[in-house]
Amino acid sequence: MSEISDGSTTTPVDSTAKTPRGATSPTRRSTGGGADLTTPIPAQQMTRVARPRESGGKGGRSEVDTGSAPPVVGPVQVAQRRRESGGKGGRSEVDTGSAPPVVGPVQVALRRGARPAIEESDSSSEAAASTGDQRSATPRADSMRNKRPDKIPAAAWNRICDGVAFNEVREPYYKERGGANEVYVADAKGRRYKVDSYMPNKEIVSRKETQFSEIKESTVMGYLQELRRKYNPSMRILSTEGNLKKLPDYVGKNLAGVQVLEIPSQKNREVLEVFKKRALDDFQIMIREARL
Repeated sequence: MSEISDGSTTTPVDSTAKTPRGATSPTRRSTGGGADLTTPIPAQQMTRVARPRESGGKGGRSEVDTGSAPPVVGPVQVAQRRRESGGKGGRSEVDTGSAPPVVGPVQVALRRGARPAIEESDSSSEAAASTGDQRSATPRADSMRNKRPDKIPAAAWNRICDGVAFNEVREPYYKERGGANEVYVADAKGRRYKVDSYMPNKEIVSRKETQFSEIKESTVMGYLQELRRKYNPSMRILSTEGNLKKLPDYVGKNLAGVQVLEIPSQKNREVLEVFKKRALDDFQIMIREARL
Protein backbone atom coordinates (compact mmCIF):
# COMPACT_ATOMS: atom_id res chain seq x y z
CA MET A 1 0.00 0.00 0.00
CA SER A 2 1.36 3.47 -0.87
CA GLU A 3 0.66 6.92 0.52
CA ILE A 4 -0.05 10.20 -1.27
CA SER A 5 0.49 13.49 0.49
CA ASP A 6 -0.74 16.97 -0.48
CA GLY A 7 1.34 18.67 2.15
CA SER A 8 -1.20 18.68 4.94
CA THR A 9 -2.96 15.32 4.75
CA THR A 10 -1.65 11.89 4.01
CA THR A 11 -4.15 9.54 2.34
CA PRO A 12 -3.47 5.81 2.05
CA VAL A 13 -4.12 4.29 -1.34
CA ASP A 14 -4.87 0.60 -1.85
CA SER A 15 -2.84 -0.25 -4.90
CA THR A 16 -4.11 -3.82 -4.91
CA ALA A 17 -7.83 -2.88 -5.33
CA LYS A 18 -9.18 -3.67 -8.72
CA THR A 19 -12.10 -2.01 -10.38
CA PRO A 20 -14.44 -4.37 -12.29
CA ARG A 21 -13.87 -4.33 -16.05
CA GLY A 22 -16.02 -1.73 -17.77
CA ALA A 23 -16.98 0.00 -14.49
CA THR A 24 -16.14 3.60 -13.62
CA SER A 25 -14.92 3.94 -10.06
CA PRO A 26 -16.49 6.66 -7.93
CA THR A 27 -13.90 8.88 -6.18
CA ARG A 28 -13.33 10.19 -2.67
CA ARG A 29 -12.30 13.79 -2.23
CA SER A 30 -9.60 14.85 0.27
CA THR A 31 -10.41 18.13 2.03
CA GLY A 32 -6.98 19.28 3.07
CA GLY A 33 -5.76 22.85 2.99
CA GLY A 34 -4.05 22.45 -0.35
CA ALA A 35 -5.27 21.42 -3.78
CA ASP A 36 -8.14 18.90 -4.16
CA LEU A 37 -7.00 15.33 -4.39
CA THR A 38 -9.16 12.35 -5.46
CA THR A 39 -8.47 8.70 -4.86
CA PRO A 40 -10.33 5.64 -6.19
CA ILE A 41 -12.72 3.77 -3.85
CA PRO A 42 -11.81 0.10 -3.62
CA ALA A 43 -14.11 -2.16 -5.67
CA GLN A 44 -14.79 -4.30 -2.58
CA GLN A 45 -16.52 -1.35 -0.93
CA MET A 46 -18.56 -0.65 -4.06
CA THR A 47 -20.08 -4.15 -4.13
CA ARG A 48 -21.13 -4.19 -0.45
CA VAL A 49 -24.26 -2.18 -1.27
CA ALA A 50 -25.53 -4.78 -3.68
CA ARG A 51 -24.58 -7.92 -1.72
CA PRO A 52 -27.41 -7.86 0.82
CA ARG A 53 -29.94 -8.16 -2.07
CA GLU A 54 -27.94 -10.64 -4.10
CA SER A 55 -29.22 -14.17 -4.62
CA GLY A 56 -27.12 -16.98 -5.90
CA GLY A 57 -26.00 -20.48 -5.29
CA LYS A 58 -23.10 -22.72 -6.02
CA GLY A 59 -22.09 -22.12 -9.57
CA GLY A 60 -25.10 -19.85 -10.17
CA ARG A 61 -25.27 -16.24 -11.31
CA SER A 62 -26.23 -13.61 -8.77
CA GLU A 63 -29.05 -11.17 -9.45
CA VAL A 64 -28.67 -7.62 -8.14
CA ASP A 65 -31.70 -5.58 -7.23
CA THR A 66 -31.57 -2.50 -9.41
CA GLY A 67 -34.21 -0.70 -7.41
CA SER A 68 -37.18 -1.46 -9.70
CA ALA A 69 -40.68 -1.60 -8.23
CA PRO A 70 -42.13 -5.02 -7.31
CA PRO A 71 -44.38 -6.65 -9.93
CA VAL A 72 -48.04 -5.69 -9.81
CA VAL A 73 -50.38 -8.55 -8.92
CA GLY A 74 -53.99 -7.80 -9.79
CA PRO A 75 -57.16 -9.71 -10.77
CA VAL A 76 -55.83 -10.60 -14.20
CA GLN A 77 -52.62 -12.05 -12.80
CA VAL A 78 -54.52 -13.99 -10.14
CA ALA A 79 -56.89 -15.40 -12.74
CA GLN A 80 -53.95 -16.28 -14.94
CA ARG A 81 -52.22 -18.24 -12.17
CA ARG A 82 -55.40 -20.09 -11.32
CA ARG A 83 -56.06 -21.01 -14.94
CA GLU A 84 -52.54 -21.97 -15.90
CA SER A 85 -52.45 -25.62 -16.88
CA GLY A 86 -48.96 -26.96 -16.52
CA GLY A 87 -47.38 -30.28 -17.23
CA LYS A 88 -44.65 -31.57 -19.49
CA GLY A 89 -45.02 -29.91 -22.84
CA GLY A 90 -48.37 -28.38 -21.86
CA ARG A 91 -49.54 -24.92 -22.80
CA SER A 92 -51.02 -22.52 -20.28
CA GLU A 93 -54.20 -20.53 -20.77
CA VAL A 94 -54.00 -16.84 -19.92
CA ASP A 95 -56.96 -14.81 -18.84
CA THR A 96 -56.65 -11.55 -20.73
CA GLY A 97 -59.14 -9.71 -18.60
CA SER A 98 -62.64 -11.16 -18.74
CA ALA A 99 -65.62 -9.24 -17.42
CA PRO A 100 -66.32 -9.48 -13.68
CA PRO A 101 -68.86 -12.12 -12.60
CA VAL A 102 -72.50 -11.14 -12.49
CA VAL A 103 -73.91 -10.87 -8.98
CA GLY A 104 -77.64 -11.41 -9.05
CA PRO A 105 -80.43 -13.34 -7.35
CA VAL A 106 -78.83 -16.70 -8.07
CA GLN A 107 -75.57 -15.77 -6.36
CA VAL A 108 -77.47 -14.28 -3.42
CA ALA A 109 -79.40 -17.53 -3.05
CA LEU A 110 -76.17 -19.53 -3.13
CA ARG A 111 -74.63 -17.43 -0.39
CA ARG A 112 -77.72 -17.91 1.77
CA GLY A 113 -77.40 -21.66 1.66
CA ALA A 114 -79.23 -22.85 -1.47
CA ARG A 115 -75.91 -23.90 -2.95
CA PRO A 116 -76.05 -26.14 -6.03
CA ALA A 117 -73.55 -28.94 -6.20
CA ILE A 118 -71.59 -27.95 -9.29
CA GLU A 119 -69.92 -30.97 -10.77
CA GLU A 120 -66.37 -30.62 -11.97
CA SER A 121 -65.80 -34.19 -13.03
CA ASP A 122 -67.25 -37.64 -12.62
CA SER A 123 -65.42 -40.95 -12.33
CA SER A 124 -67.83 -42.60 -14.76
CA SER A 125 -67.42 -39.80 -17.28
CA GLU A 126 -63.64 -39.91 -16.93
CA ALA A 127 -63.72 -43.64 -17.62
CA ALA A 128 -65.87 -43.09 -20.69
CA ALA A 129 -63.55 -40.37 -21.95
CA SER A 130 -60.49 -42.59 -21.50
CA THR A 131 -62.03 -45.22 -23.78
CA GLY A 132 -63.13 -42.64 -26.34
CA ASP A 133 -66.84 -43.21 -25.62
CA GLN A 134 -68.66 -39.92 -24.99
CA ARG A 135 -71.89 -41.49 -23.71
CA SER A 136 -72.43 -44.38 -21.33
CA ALA A 137 -74.63 -47.33 -22.23
CA THR A 138 -78.29 -46.32 -21.86
CA PRO A 139 -80.69 -49.23 -22.27
CA ARG A 140 -83.82 -47.09 -22.41
CA ALA A 141 -82.46 -44.84 -25.15
CA ASP A 142 -81.01 -47.81 -27.04
CA SER A 143 -84.40 -49.51 -27.02
CA MET A 144 -86.08 -46.36 -28.35
CA ARG A 145 -83.66 -46.04 -31.28
CA ASN A 146 -84.90 -49.36 -32.66
CA LYS A 147 -88.54 -48.29 -32.47
CA ARG A 148 -88.66 -45.12 -34.54
CA PRO A 149 -92.18 -44.18 -35.69
CA ASP A 150 -92.48 -43.89 -39.46
CA LYS A 151 -93.81 -40.35 -39.27
CA ILE A 152 -90.71 -39.05 -37.45
CA PRO A 153 -87.53 -38.47 -39.50
CA ALA A 154 -84.48 -40.41 -38.40
CA ALA A 155 -82.48 -37.29 -37.52
CA ALA A 156 -85.26 -35.91 -35.31
CA TRP A 157 -85.77 -39.28 -33.61
CA ASN A 158 -82.07 -39.58 -32.87
CA ARG A 159 -82.13 -36.18 -31.16
CA ILE A 160 -85.02 -37.33 -28.98
CA CYS A 161 -83.12 -40.50 -28.07
CA ASP A 162 -80.02 -38.46 -27.30
CA GLY A 163 -82.05 -36.43 -24.79
CA VAL A 164 -83.33 -39.60 -23.12
CA ALA A 165 -79.77 -40.93 -22.95
CA PHE A 166 -78.58 -37.67 -21.40
CA ASN A 167 -81.20 -38.09 -18.66
CA GLU A 168 -80.15 -41.68 -18.01
CA VAL A 169 -76.48 -40.80 -17.75
CA ARG A 170 -77.13 -37.96 -15.29
CA GLU A 171 -79.61 -39.79 -13.04
CA PRO A 172 -76.99 -41.43 -10.72
CA TYR A 173 -75.43 -38.03 -10.03
CA TYR A 174 -78.65 -36.74 -8.49
CA LYS A 175 -79.66 -39.95 -6.75
CA GLU A 176 -76.34 -40.04 -4.91
CA ARG A 177 -77.07 -36.53 -3.60
CA GLY A 178 -80.57 -37.22 -2.33
CA GLY A 179 -82.37 -36.14 -5.48
CA ALA A 180 -84.30 -37.84 -8.25
CA ASN A 181 -84.99 -37.79 -11.99
CA GLU A 182 -88.37 -37.31 -13.66
CA VAL A 183 -90.30 -35.79 -10.78
CA TYR A 184 -93.94 -35.02 -11.62
CA VAL A 185 -95.37 -31.69 -10.50
CA ALA A 186 -98.51 -29.63 -11.12
CA ASP A 187 -99.42 -25.93 -11.07
CA ALA A 188 -102.39 -24.32 -9.35
CA LYS A 189 -104.63 -25.15 -12.34
CA GLY A 190 -103.71 -28.83 -12.24
CA ARG A 191 -101.48 -28.82 -15.32
CA ARG A 192 -98.84 -31.52 -14.97
CA TYR A 193 -95.18 -31.25 -15.85
CA LYS A 194 -92.14 -33.46 -15.47
CA VAL A 195 -88.97 -32.04 -13.90
CA ASP A 196 -85.84 -33.65 -15.36
CA SER A 197 -83.98 -33.66 -12.02
CA TYR A 198 -84.70 -32.31 -8.57
CA MET A 199 -82.58 -32.03 -5.43
CA PRO A 200 -84.92 -30.84 -2.67
CA ASN A 201 -84.20 -27.29 -1.50
CA LYS A 202 -81.10 -27.13 -3.72
CA GLU A 203 -81.72 -27.48 -7.47
CA ILE A 204 -84.58 -27.59 -9.96
CA VAL A 205 -83.04 -28.90 -13.18
CA SER A 206 -84.14 -28.82 -16.80
CA ARG A 207 -81.83 -30.70 -19.16
CA LYS A 208 -81.19 -30.13 -22.86
CA GLU A 209 -78.84 -32.24 -24.99
CA THR A 210 -77.70 -29.55 -27.41
CA GLN A 211 -74.90 -27.24 -28.53
CA PHE A 212 -75.81 -23.56 -28.22
CA SER A 213 -73.62 -22.65 -31.18
CA GLU A 214 -75.65 -24.97 -33.44
CA ILE A 215 -79.15 -23.68 -32.64
CA LYS A 216 -80.96 -20.36 -32.91
CA GLU A 217 -80.86 -17.78 -30.16
CA SER A 218 -84.66 -17.94 -29.95
CA THR A 219 -84.42 -21.66 -29.18
CA VAL A 220 -82.13 -21.04 -26.19
CA MET A 221 -84.46 -18.30 -24.95
CA GLY A 222 -87.33 -20.77 -25.27
CA TYR A 223 -85.48 -23.26 -23.03
CA LEU A 224 -85.03 -20.60 -20.36
CA GLN A 225 -88.65 -19.44 -20.57
CA GLU A 226 -89.87 -23.02 -20.28
CA LEU A 227 -87.78 -23.61 -17.17
CA ARG A 228 -89.04 -20.46 -15.51
CA ARG A 229 -92.66 -21.18 -16.41
CA LYS A 230 -92.93 -24.92 -15.74
CA TYR A 231 -90.38 -25.65 -13.04
CA ASN A 232 -90.68 -22.77 -10.58
CA PRO A 233 -91.25 -22.80 -6.80
CA SER A 234 -95.03 -22.51 -7.22
CA MET A 235 -95.16 -26.10 -8.54
CA ARG A 236 -96.38 -28.82 -6.17
CA ILE A 237 -94.87 -32.32 -6.14
CA LEU A 238 -97.60 -34.82 -6.99
CA SER A 239 -98.46 -37.98 -5.13
CA THR A 240 -97.54 -40.44 -7.87
CA GLU A 241 -96.09 -43.91 -7.53
CA GLY A 242 -92.73 -42.78 -8.82
CA ASN A 243 -92.59 -39.67 -6.61
CA LEU A 244 -93.57 -41.65 -3.52
CA LYS A 245 -90.77 -44.09 -4.23
CA LYS A 246 -88.12 -41.49 -5.07
CA LEU A 247 -88.97 -38.56 -2.77
CA PRO A 248 -91.53 -39.74 -0.18
CA ASP A 249 -90.75 -36.92 2.27
CA TYR A 250 -91.45 -34.19 -0.28
CA VAL A 251 -94.71 -35.29 -1.87
CA GLY A 252 -97.30 -32.52 -1.57
CA LYS A 253 -94.65 -29.85 -1.06
CA ASN A 254 -93.59 -27.16 -3.50
CA LEU A 255 -90.35 -27.16 -5.45
CA ALA A 256 -87.54 -25.17 -3.87
CA GLY A 257 -84.02 -24.36 -5.02
CA VAL A 258 -81.97 -22.69 -7.72
CA GLN A 259 -83.22 -23.19 -11.28
CA VAL A 260 -80.56 -24.83 -13.45
CA LEU A 261 -80.43 -25.45 -17.19
CA GLU A 262 -78.07 -28.39 -17.63
CA ILE A 263 -76.33 -28.99 -20.95
CA PRO A 264 -73.41 -31.08 -22.26
CA SER A 265 -69.93 -29.58 -22.50
CA GLN A 266 -70.04 -26.85 -25.14
CA LYS A 267 -67.68 -26.60 -28.09
CA ASN A 268 -67.96 -22.82 -28.45
CA ARG A 269 -66.95 -21.21 -25.16
CA GLU A 270 -67.70 -17.64 -26.27
CA VAL A 271 -71.30 -18.44 -27.17
CA LEU A 272 -71.72 -20.31 -23.89
CA GLU A 273 -70.56 -17.33 -21.82
CA VAL A 274 -72.96 -15.00 -23.62
CA PHE A 275 -75.95 -17.20 -22.81
CA LYS A 276 -74.84 -17.84 -19.24
CA LYS A 277 -74.82 -14.12 -18.57
CA ARG A 278 -78.20 -13.58 -20.23
CA ALA A 279 -79.72 -16.45 -18.27
CA LEU A 280 -78.62 -14.88 -15.00
CA ASP A 281 -79.53 -11.31 -15.90
CA ASP A 282 -82.90 -11.94 -17.54
CA PHE A 283 -84.18 -15.15 -15.94
CA GLN A 284 -82.18 -15.72 -12.73
CA ILE A 285 -81.30 -19.17 -14.09
CA MET A 286 -77.92 -20.87 -13.87
CA ILE A 287 -76.61 -22.63 -16.98
CA ARG A 288 -74.30 -25.51 -16.13
CA GLU A 289 -72.34 -27.97 -18.22
CA ALA A 290 -72.36 -31.64 -17.32
CA ARG A 291 -69.13 -33.54 -17.98
CA LEU A 292 -70.16 -36.65 -19.90
